[in-house]
Amino acid sequence: MSGSAKSTCTKRLVDTTLQEMLHDRAYVNIVKTPSGFEAECVDGKVRVVVLDEEKLSVKALRGMMTSDVQWKLIIVCLLGPTSFTRREIQEKRYNVDTFVTSDLVVNVSRHAYTPRIRKLSTEEATSLFHSLGTADGSCLPRMLRADPVCRYYDFQKGDVVHISRVSGYQELGDYYRMVTDVS
Repeated sequence: MSGSAKSTCTKRLVDTTLQEMLHDRAYVNIVKTPSGFEAECVDGKVRVVVLDEEKLSVKALRGMMTSDVQWKLIIVCLLGPTSFTRREIQEKRYNVDTFVTSDLVVNVSRHAYTPRIRKLSTEEATSLFHSLGTADGSCLPRMLRADPVCRYYDFQKGDVVHISRVSGYQELGDYYRMVTDVS
Protein backbone atom coordinates (compact mmCIF):
# COMPACT_ATOMS: atom_id res chain seq x y z
CA MET A 1 0.00 0.00 0.00
CA SER A 2 1.45 3.37 -0.96
CA GLY A 3 1.97 6.18 1.56
CA SER A 4 -0.90 8.31 0.27
CA ALA A 5 -3.31 5.36 0.20
CA LYS A 6 -2.34 4.47 3.78
CA SER A 7 -2.82 8.10 4.82
CA THR A 8 -6.26 8.25 3.16
CA CYS A 9 -7.30 5.00 4.85
CA THR A 10 -6.10 6.29 8.24
CA LYS A 11 -8.00 9.57 7.80
CA ARG A 12 -11.16 7.66 6.94
CA LEU A 13 -10.80 5.45 10.05
CA VAL A 14 -10.14 8.47 12.28
CA ASP A 15 -13.17 10.31 10.82
CA THR A 16 -15.39 7.28 11.47
CA THR A 17 -14.16 6.96 15.06
CA LEU A 18 -14.65 10.71 15.64
CA GLN A 19 -18.23 10.55 14.37
CA GLU A 20 -18.94 7.53 16.61
CA MET A 21 -17.31 9.29 19.58
CA LEU A 22 -19.43 12.41 19.10
CA HIS A 23 -22.54 10.26 18.81
CA ASP A 24 -21.61 8.27 21.96
CA ARG A 25 -21.06 11.54 23.85
CA ALA A 26 -24.70 12.46 22.98
CA TYR A 27 -23.86 15.15 20.43
CA VAL A 28 -26.40 15.71 17.66
CA ASN A 29 -26.39 17.56 14.34
CA ILE A 30 -22.89 16.31 13.54
CA VAL A 31 -21.65 18.21 10.50
CA LYS A 32 -18.45 17.49 8.57
CA THR A 33 -16.37 20.63 7.98
CA PRO A 34 -13.15 21.06 5.98
CA SER A 35 -11.09 20.98 9.21
CA GLY A 36 -13.05 18.27 11.06
CA PHE A 37 -16.54 18.23 12.59
CA GLU A 38 -18.99 20.43 14.47
CA ALA A 39 -21.82 19.19 16.66
CA GLU A 40 -24.03 20.28 19.53
CA CYS A 41 -25.70 18.86 22.62
CA VAL A 42 -27.53 20.07 25.70
CA ASP A 43 -24.30 21.27 27.36
CA GLY A 44 -23.11 23.26 24.36
CA LYS A 45 -21.28 22.85 21.10
CA VAL A 46 -18.14 21.02 20.12
CA ARG A 47 -15.65 21.69 17.36
CA VAL A 48 -13.32 18.91 16.21
CA VAL A 49 -10.16 19.92 14.38
CA VAL A 50 -8.02 17.31 12.65
CA LEU A 51 -4.54 18.69 11.97
CA ASP A 52 -2.05 17.43 9.43
CA GLU A 53 0.85 18.69 11.54
CA GLU A 54 2.85 16.33 13.71
CA LYS A 55 2.54 18.34 16.94
CA LEU A 56 0.08 20.91 18.25
CA SER A 57 1.94 24.12 19.00
CA VAL A 58 0.93 26.88 21.42
CA LYS A 59 0.58 29.30 18.51
CA ALA A 60 -1.81 26.95 16.68
CA LEU A 61 -3.83 26.40 19.89
CA ARG A 62 -4.18 30.14 20.54
CA GLY A 63 -5.30 30.60 16.93
CA MET A 64 -8.08 28.04 17.42
CA MET A 65 -9.35 29.43 20.70
CA THR A 66 -12.22 31.83 20.30
CA SER A 67 -13.91 34.18 22.71
CA ASP A 68 -17.03 31.99 22.58
CA VAL A 69 -16.68 29.84 25.71
CA GLN A 70 -19.61 27.60 24.76
CA TRP A 71 -17.41 25.62 22.35
CA LYS A 72 -15.56 22.54 23.50
CA LEU A 73 -12.55 21.87 21.30
CA ILE A 74 -11.22 18.44 20.33
CA ILE A 75 -7.90 18.52 18.50
CA VAL A 76 -6.42 15.52 16.71
CA CYS A 77 -2.84 15.54 15.40
CA LEU A 78 -0.18 12.98 14.57
CA LEU A 79 1.98 13.12 17.72
CA GLY A 80 -0.09 15.19 20.16
CA PRO A 81 0.57 18.55 21.78
CA THR A 82 3.99 19.86 22.74
CA SER A 83 4.82 20.04 26.44
CA PHE A 84 4.35 23.83 26.36
CA THR A 85 0.92 23.41 24.78
CA ARG A 86 -0.09 20.85 27.42
CA ARG A 87 0.97 23.28 30.15
CA GLU A 88 -0.97 26.13 28.52
CA ILE A 89 -4.13 23.99 28.36
CA GLN A 90 -3.81 23.13 32.07
CA GLU A 91 -2.91 26.64 33.27
CA LYS A 92 -5.59 28.48 31.30
CA ARG A 93 -8.13 25.69 31.90
CA TYR A 94 -9.11 25.59 28.26
CA ASN A 95 -12.00 23.27 27.44
CA VAL A 96 -9.79 21.24 25.08
CA ASP A 97 -9.26 17.51 24.55
CA THR A 98 -6.27 16.38 22.50
CA PHE A 99 -5.95 13.03 20.78
CA VAL A 100 -3.17 11.37 18.82
CA THR A 101 -4.21 10.03 15.42
CA SER A 102 -3.10 6.50 16.27
CA ASP A 103 -5.49 6.47 19.28
CA LEU A 104 -8.47 7.04 17.00
CA VAL A 105 -7.73 4.53 14.23
CA VAL A 106 -9.58 1.87 16.25
CA ASN A 107 -12.66 2.72 18.30
CA VAL A 108 -11.87 1.48 21.83
CA SER A 109 -15.53 1.34 22.83
CA ARG A 110 -16.36 -1.08 20.03
CA HIS A 111 -13.46 -3.49 20.60
CA ALA A 112 -14.43 -7.13 21.28
CA TYR A 113 -12.67 -7.17 24.67
CA THR A 114 -14.03 -3.84 25.91
CA PRO A 115 -16.98 -4.37 28.26
CA ARG A 116 -20.11 -2.22 28.11
CA ILE A 117 -19.48 0.99 30.00
CA ARG A 118 -21.87 3.78 30.93
CA LYS A 119 -21.88 6.72 33.30
CA LEU A 120 -24.39 6.52 36.14
CA SER A 121 -26.79 9.40 36.65
CA THR A 122 -26.61 11.32 39.92
CA GLU A 123 -29.66 9.48 41.25
CA GLU A 124 -28.22 6.07 40.34
CA ALA A 125 -24.88 6.96 41.95
CA THR A 126 -26.60 8.14 45.14
CA SER A 127 -28.60 4.91 45.27
CA LEU A 128 -25.40 2.89 44.80
CA PHE A 129 -23.64 4.80 47.58
CA HIS A 130 -26.62 4.21 49.87
CA SER A 131 -26.60 0.46 49.15
CA LEU A 132 -22.85 0.35 49.86
CA GLY A 133 -23.26 2.29 53.09
CA THR A 134 -21.06 5.21 52.07
CA ALA A 135 -21.80 8.86 51.44
CA ASP A 136 -19.41 9.56 48.59
CA GLY A 137 -18.25 6.36 46.94
CA SER A 138 -14.77 6.47 48.43
CA CYS A 139 -14.87 2.68 48.76
CA LEU A 140 -15.21 2.19 44.99
CA PRO A 141 -12.19 1.14 42.94
CA ARG A 142 -10.65 3.92 40.84
CA MET A 143 -10.55 4.49 37.10
CA LEU A 144 -8.11 7.10 35.80
CA ARG A 145 -9.28 9.93 33.56
CA ALA A 146 -6.31 9.09 31.35
CA ASP A 147 -7.85 5.68 30.59
CA PRO A 148 -8.62 5.47 26.84
CA VAL A 149 -12.28 4.65 27.49
CA CYS A 150 -12.63 7.57 29.92
CA ARG A 151 -11.10 9.91 27.36
CA TYR A 152 -13.37 8.52 24.62
CA TYR A 153 -16.55 9.15 26.63
CA ASP A 154 -15.18 12.32 28.29
CA PHE A 155 -15.83 11.09 31.83
CA GLN A 156 -14.95 13.70 34.45
CA LYS A 157 -13.43 13.40 37.92
CA GLY A 158 -16.10 12.16 40.34
CA ASP A 159 -18.23 10.34 37.77
CA VAL A 160 -19.34 6.84 38.69
CA VAL A 161 -19.05 4.32 35.88
CA HIS A 162 -21.00 1.06 35.52
CA ILE A 163 -19.13 -1.74 33.75
CA SER A 164 -20.96 -4.87 32.51
CA ARG A 165 -18.58 -7.73 31.84
CA VAL A 166 -19.39 -11.17 30.53
CA SER A 167 -17.30 -13.72 32.35
CA GLY A 168 -17.22 -17.47 32.26
CA TYR A 169 -20.22 -18.98 30.54
CA GLN A 170 -22.12 -15.83 29.66
CA GLU A 171 -22.54 -14.75 33.28
CA LEU A 172 -23.00 -11.01 33.47
CA GLY A 173 -20.92 -9.23 36.09
CA ASP A 174 -21.59 -5.66 37.21
CA TYR A 175 -18.68 -3.55 38.40
CA TYR A 176 -18.46 0.10 39.43
CA ARG A 177 -15.59 2.55 39.27
CA MET A 178 -15.06 6.12 40.44
CA VAL A 179 -13.22 8.34 37.93
CA THR A 180 -10.20 10.15 39.40
CA ASP A 181 -7.33 12.25 38.09
CA VAL A 182 -4.53 10.34 39.79
CA SER A 183 -4.24 6.95 41.43
